[in-house]
Amino acid sequence: MKRETLTLEEGRRLLQSGNPQRTPVRAKRAYRCPDCGATRPESEVATAFPCRACKSKAKPLHFPSKTEAKRYDDLRLMQQAGEIRDLELQPSYRLSAGGVELGWCRLDFRYRDHKTGKVVVEDAKGRAGDTPISRWKRRHVEAEHKVLVILVGG
Repeated sequence: MKRETLTLEEGRRLLQSGNPQRTPVRAKRAYRCPDCGATRPESEVATAFPCRACKSKAKPLHFPSKTEAKRYDDLRLMQQAGEIRDLELQPSYRLSAGGVELGWCRLDFRYRDHKTGKVVVEDAKGRAGDTPISRWKRRHVEAEHKVLVILVGG
């Protein structure tokens, strides 16, 4: 797979302009109970209904897509089985070039693999797929922070 190379100016223009060629696709939101991981309907999220599975009144976790929510379910099971540890949701990375801050990139998951001890960062993509701006941000995070970002789904 050949990667295209962007100059700093092209990257800035891409960040500022977005991607006018693609029409936005609205993903279905998904909500999970933070205590037991049970699915919560959107109608119960607006009010303080307790979780039907564990009776927790904690604020539900919001995921912008069902793909991301399903991946969270998988990672939660892997954490309970002891395959991974230190699961974090939506870690942020500072993006800079030449000492100038360009912005921030928020990815979906970060965890430590129990077997290798390495930190793994994942970005879940649903049916909207991968956009040029998200590819550029992932490559920038990989280069600047020396982590491998894995694309899941889409």
